[in-house]
Amino acid sequence: MGCDYRDFYQDDEGITTDLTLLAFGAQAVQCTALECDVVDENIRETIAFLIHQQHAIFDTAIIEAQNYTARIYSAALSDLTLIKIYLLSQEKRGFGLLFSTQIDPEHGIGMKFNGYDLTEIGSAETAFL
Repeated sequence: MGCDYRDFYQDDEGITTDLTLLAFGAQAVQCTALECDVVDENIRETIAFLIHQQHAIFDTAIIEAQNYTARIYSAALSDLTLIKIYLLSQEKRGFGLLFSTQIDPEHGIGMKFNGYDLTEIGSAETAFL
């Protein structure tokens, strides 16, 4: 799945496209480059990285979410649904993943990645701050 200009649209957060990453589920999710007006090479490369490396990213996300919920909530992770992807234009291959979960339906779980490396995990806003 490639991304060209007609795949993108402007919303109130920035340039957006809808991605289906089957490793995370069959539903398409919004993938937004925050506060961006144009699609640059970093955005394209980050999306290509997400598409091609989705299984490795998913594996890391699940393990880290399990560790996080055990540490913060003293509970086992029973569900994790990807609801949005944020592209962090200030970092090469930087992106955030926003998940919903029944353990904390109000705050969810946010993760920030730089390539394969998880750099931060916390409540939802971690994905885009």
